[in-house]
Amino acid sequence: MPTKYKGSNKQKKALNAFICLMRSAESTSNRLNTKVKIEGLSVAQFSILECLYHLGPMKAGVLAEKVFMSNANITYTVGTLFDKKLLDRVNDKKDRRVVNVKLTKSGTTLVEKNIGDYVGNIVGLMEKLTIQEQNTLRELCRKLG
Repeated sequence: MPTKYKGSNKQKKALNAFICLMRSAESTSNRLNTKVKIEGLSVAQFSILECLYHLGPMKAGVLAEKVFMSNANITYTVGTLFDKKLLDRVNDKKDRRVVNVKLTKSGTTLVEKNIGDYVGNIVGLMEKLTIQEQNTLRELCRKLG
């Protein structure tokens, strides 16, 4: 549904584009959450594991930025992954005051076992767009972000 805001044409166009962007992101995220059932983990939890798998240990604050979470949400979500023994804490080699989050062997195994299906689900969602449209969407999102 387009905006009911009674502003200028420029304002209405911007609001309508924003509304479409946000609805699309929410809808896509919800569909991915519905499709992805990885050993009792949410998409957010698996995203954390996948990020650490590819990028290695990092501070929770940096991890939050990488997986698009607030600091409060990352603290809770990482905590649940510690409880499941999929993550561990390790002191930074350069600065012992810094604590990094890292995958355990179980976490690494879980990612390796499930990454193909996870990516397949994302590809399935994105197949509604042609490759050119996916490239255009990426460029537009980078420009906006």
